[in-house]
Amino acid sequence: MTAAQMASAEAEGLDKRFKIHTVMSTTNMVCFDADGKIKKYGSPEQIIEDFYGLRLEFYIKRKVRVAARLV
Repeated sequence: MTAAQMASAEAEGLDKRFKIHTVMSTTNMVCFDADGKIKKYGSPEQIIEDFYGLRLEFYIKRKVRVAARLV
């Protein structure tokens, strides 16, 4: 990228020029829950709260399996 192109990109905004930033609608967040049933969530935080325990459980299982292979 030349100096002139860089100046142009900075003037426009790097996030806009390189399309780094996007806006997503969070009005219809429907996912499968941990039991495999469809559930509608009201916020991204609710999804994190719902899956945190399950993800932590699988993380621990993976770490134990890797540690067992190293011994």
